[in-house]
Amino acid sequence: MERWKQTMNLYLEVAMGEKTEKEQCRAVLYVIGLEGREIYNTLNFGENEADKLEVLLKKFEDYCIPKKKCYSNQTSFQHTHLELIAKNCEFEHLKDGLIRDRIVCGTNSSRVKERLLREDGLTLDKAVGICRADEESRKQMKTLNKEEQAHALRMKATQRKVRADEIMRSESRIRVSVVESAEQLTREETVPHTKLSNVKLSKIYTSLTSYSGDKLKVVGKCSLHLKDKNCEFFVTDTNQSPLLGFKASHELGLIHVIMTVQTDVDDPAKSFPKVFTGLGCLEKPYHIKIDSSVNPVINPPRKIPAALREKLKGTLKEMEDKEVIRKVDEPTDWVNSLVVVEKPKTGKLRICLDTRNLNKAIKREHFALPTIEDITTRLTGAKYLSKLDYNNGYWQLRMDKESQLLTTFNSPFGRYCFLRMPFGIKSAQEVFQKRVSQLFENLKGVETDIDDILVWGTTRKEHDDRLRSVLNRCQEVGLTLNAEKCKFRVKEVTYIGHTLSADGVRPDQEKIRAIKEMPAPTDKKGVQRLLGTINYLAKFVPNMSAVTEPIRKLLKEEHEFIWTHEQQQAFEKLKDIITKNPVLSFCDVSKPVTVSCDASQCGLGAMLIQDNKPVAYASRSLTDAESRYGNIERELLGVLFGLERFNDYTYGKHINVESDHKPLEMIVRKSLGCAPPRLQRMLLRLQKFSLKYIPGKDLIVPDMLSRAPIKIYTNNEVENDIECFVNMVIRYTSMSDRNLEQITEETSNDDTLQILTRLIIDGWPDEKNEVPKEVFEYWNFRDELSNVNGIILKGEKIIIPTSMRKNMLNKLHEGHLGIEKTRKLARDSIFWQGINAQITDFISKCSVCLESRRSNTKEPMAESETPELPWMTVGTDIFYWNNNNYLIIVDYYSSYFEIAKLENIRASCVITHMKSVFARHGIPSKVRSDSGSQYVSDEFRQFAESWGFTHTVSSPHYQQSNGLAERFVQSVKKMLSKSKQDGKDPFIAMLKYRNTPLENLDSPAQLLMNRRLRTTIPTIKNRLKPKCGNLKNTQRKMKQQKMNQKQYYDKSSKPLPELQLNDTIRFQHNPKGKWDQGTVVRNNNTPNSYVIETPEGQIFKRNRKHLLRTKEDKIEQTSLEEAIENNHNDFDNITDEQSLEPSVRRSERSVKKPTRLIEEC
Repeated sequence: MERWKQTMNLYLEVAMGEKTEKEQCRAVLYVIGLEGREIYNTLNFGENEADKLEVLLKKFEDYCIPKKKCYSNQTSFQHTHLELIAKNCEFEHLKDGLIRDRIVCGTNSSRVKERLLREDGLTLDKAVGICRADEESRKQMKTLNKEEQAHALRMKATQRKVRADEIMRSESRIRVSVVESAEQLTREETVPHTKLSNVKLSKIYTSLTSYSGDKLKVVGKCSLHLKDKNCEFFVTDTNQSPLLGFKASHELGLIHVIMTVQTDVDDPAKSFPKVFTGLGCLEKPYHIKIDSSVNPVINPPRKIPAALREKLKGTLKEMEDKEVIRKVDEPTDWVNSLVVVEKPKTGKLRICLDTRNLNKAIKREHFALPTIEDITTRLTGAKYLSKLDYNNGYWQLRMDKESQLLTTFNSPFGRYCFLRMPFGIKSAQEVFQKRVSQLFENLKGVETDIDDILVWGTTRKEHDDRLRSVLNRCQEVGLTLNAEKCKFRVKEVTYIGHTLSADGVRPDQEKIRAIKEMPAPTDKKGVQRLLGTINYLAKFVPNMSAVTEPIRKLLKEEHEFIWTHEQQQAFEKLKDIITKNPVLSFCDVSKPVTVSCDASQCGLGAMLIQDNKPVAYASRSLTDAESRYGNIERELLGVLFGLERFNDYTYGKHINVESDHKPLEMIVRKSLGCAPPRLQRMLLRLQKFSLKYIPGKDLIVPDMLSRAPIKIYTNNEVENDIECFVNMVIRYTSMSDRNLEQITEETSNDDTLQILTRLIIDGWPDEKNEVPKEVFEYWNFRDELSNVNGIILKGEKIIIPTSMRKNMLNKLHEGHLGIEKTRKLARDSIFWQGINAQITDFISKCSVCLESRRSNTKEPMAESETPELPWMTVGTDIFYWNNNNYLIIVDYYSSYFEIAKLENIRASCVITHMKSVFARHGIPSKVRSDSGSQYVSDEFRQFAESWGFTHTVSSPHYQQSNGLAERFVQSVKKMLSKSKQDGKDPFIAMLKYRNTPLENLDSPAQLLMNRRLRTTIPTIKNRLKPKCGNLKNTQRKMKQQKMNQKQYYDKSSKPLPELQLNDTIRFQHNPKGKWDQGTVVRNNNTPNSYVIETPEGQIFKRNRKHLLRTKEDKIEQTSLEEAIENNHNDFDNITDEQSLEPSVRRSERSVKKPTRLIEEC
């Protein structure tokens, strides 16, 4: 107090010297903080004393410094707290009296209470003084009468309470008084009583006494996992309230030790903090050896639910920060699949790697594992044992860069690879065993296994010295351990399937528990199974028939099934015989082992076999959830149970598994993504085993164990792991909970799916012809089906009931995606038989999609017939250039063209110019044109008839049918434009073209007139003489040229099926327009051309390229005869825009054309 007072006076002199005394008092109250101001509010001041600095400091000094014998500022009650409460209650003059009464009534010291009651005129100050004096007197007496104590304890200022939810709750509760500080003696907390089952008690070699010196009756001790750490609990056979002991209070952080006595054994976790912290890293990297004859596999990425992506990103970042994985940017030959599982309690993600394809290429390092016989010969005299557990052992082994790339896996955030050796690769166990064996091979009293390090000693000192040597070695090489799973200086441990203790080595009782606790048969079938097992094992035991005789007689027809004491005795004797030598043998880890597994509706059974002799038995009952698994899921669960139950014997080996369920052979060979969710999770836990089908009649012992399991259930971790993965798959589908509930309800009402559900749970028949016809179509992928909470899955896809399929198709097509994209969308989450065909049919009838559908792909080129003679077939068209219309006529034989400027685009003007050209070159036999109004008019038809040529009109918007004329239109336009730009005569340009040889052919003039034309280029007369050309050779070259053009054109074409009369179609008004409804009326008189009718009765002609056959319902149509009757035009001359509405005709009076419209020759 004096030091604080001195500091405060210095502060006031330096910082507040010029301030008033009142302001200095306020500064003191600000500096002393909230607790100091609370004490200030309880002090009693006279008039104007609160603003005097000397009085204020004296009040605090009196409060903090008691009388000479009172050196503590604590009282038995919360005096300050009571003052604050009373001040807010407006008790005024009653305040001190009420607080005084609370102190008198609330003290727990009868001596102090008597003294307070004896005092006349007791005031609050006097009561507080008496309590303080009594407290300090007791402390001084303890100081004067020192007792030898091992520890001095101090309560934490903010004591931590044991959370009731750290352990399993129970309805029964016990009242426990919890003291948090010296000022809170009356507060009470309620701590829940905990009921635990299946907890193994270990022997205790020390005695416990109570505070009074009475010995406690201790049954044993056990280690239980609380929220923060494992704690050791002593179990007593008493019915009294529990108290927290020193060790538990210290480990839970309730007290601190401020003075300790040195013990002879240090806490390993404190003495070697580096060994028990973080992830270690061994020095020498591992190189994975690959069989070059195995082709690398790049697995496609697995779908990750959108809701898990952020969690996955965080988990990958965390692993990247720990240097377990890294990003991969370069190309890799191997890419593995990533499987993500959400942990049920924490919600954290577990990253799993599917390395089944990679394991086929990895070469094993066949390192000999230690046998139990080798270890036990070196454990002679061992009395103290420690078992050390690796902290993520595989991840402590680095890999070289080449090996890292082999473990590359894909994710939504790119590719990663492991920097440390991942779980699941085939060689991991042997490589890790080899490395740890080399690290500790020169240390005495140390045995290494894939799972643990065993340290032993004949004396306590020898054991502790060896343990320190091991921990020092771990610290040197960078190996870290998991403190929560380590056991230090114990008398008994389980190691490689055997119990090691000071008394010697004995087999683990778990290996025979399935037989020892097997219930007796309850009917004749149970007796038959039992005797079948006994007969299978009888070859190892002589005179077995004599022992089984009391049980065998129950099978006789004249005997009623009554299980008596005689049968029970024989049953117990049989169980004793088959769980001892020579029936049950010891396991030799250097030899291969086989696990024989089976599953029934009520349980799982497994037997470990070596050299055709049983080594261990195991069985358990199914949980309520597991009993609803499908048959194939139960069978694989039996395999998982067997391999994990016999983990001490099978770890690090490639195991042969026997099962009587043939579909398992198919599912383990398929891609992991094809398996149902439960099977996926089981297969990931298994990784390395070879499955062999064994008929049920030969799988005797596992069958009996599965049908008569002991009444224990699965490890919650395994069941939760599987069910969590399954529920995650369902939960993160794109469907809402409401939709999932509807699917569940409709599945229960769907007769077909109910038959399917029964087959999934009970099992499928062995032969396909025995399957009910309603579900016959599911036979080929029966091993991919499962039932989860009333929903049937095919792999990870939900099978939709029949009543919901139409609605589901509507939902799939809500965005009007194409057929392939809709199929992909469906493929992600749902399935039913024939879904692809139904999606195709549904979208092909969607009117919205049909209207906006893209144009058809071009058809293969329809090769035109090569004309036999020049000017036999010509094409004609009208084009617009430089504000004028022009007529062009092209010879299909010679490519010779003529153009004429049109005064107008009426049919009469076009005909006049065509007559002029025909008068110079002759009348062709065939004229091709588009469907322009000039060419489809009656006047042009009459012209064709009178001049004697055939007129062929192309379909609207399909210029390819008059392709030569269309191409020359572009060429002539360029020719005219260039001439105009250069200021040259366009007729000279046309002359030069007509006189220029074509590719592999003569010039157009030579092909048409058999002579060259005289041009501005000097030419000898001999070359201008007419010459007869080789007609056949010219035709051959033309045909070859057309074939080459067709071959090139057809590379990107696709033939369209021919349309039939009355086909429902969609057609385009223009090449990029929408598709309207229509019906095929008849074929047109030109190839690939059709006449169609709309629902409104309009008639159009279209090329096949602009027509789309649909599966829409047929539309009502106007009859063809009615359409023709109502249409005044010739049916053959129907154009793109013509309909059956009355046409507007021009006047029929004769018009004399002026001479200026007649082209001069």
